[in-house]
Amino acid sequence: DHLSSFKEACCAYVLMVTAVYWVSEAVPLGAAALVPAFLYPLFGVLKSSEVAAEYCKDTTLLLMGVICLAASIEKWNLHKRIALRMVMIAGAKPGMLVLGFMCCTVFLSMWLSNTSTTAMVMPIAEAVLQQLICTGLADSHHDSETGDAPEEDSGGSTFLFPHHCV
Repeated sequence: DHLSSFKEACCAYVLMVTAVYWVSEAVPLGAAALVPAFLYPLFGVLKSSEVAAEYCKDTTLLLMGVICLAASIEKWNLHKRIALRMVMIAGAKPGMLVLGFMCCTVFLSMWLSNTSTTAMVMPIAEAVLQQLICTGLADSHHDSETGDAPEEDSGGSTFLFPHHCV
């Protein structure tokens, strides 16, 4: 009985230390989240294998892998290539762009979770929007609907999208 109350006290201590670190942000949140992974085995509350099993679920590892994949896609500008190819195939009409995104998302979500698919499609969507703004297709579609003549660009799109057009 004494051993179980000691484990409960140790568990409460670890939770309080983690909560203080989390709320005060004395250490980065990632480090604060790992405090139980180190202190539970140290205090004998849980075995290392039991703690590690809670931290490394299959879905967590899958999500981390897909986010790393999305970051590498963005680093090597593959998202811009995919976005340009999609605009070339689908055209700049809003309905066709939505159809293009739907097809890409359906294809990715056949094998990935919804969150992972979103992490991969967001850089592609941003690249498509940047390309449409840089080429002026977004403004010309709006002007053709309202019947206004196209106006000179006052630099507003460079304020909203500071990345240079490729």
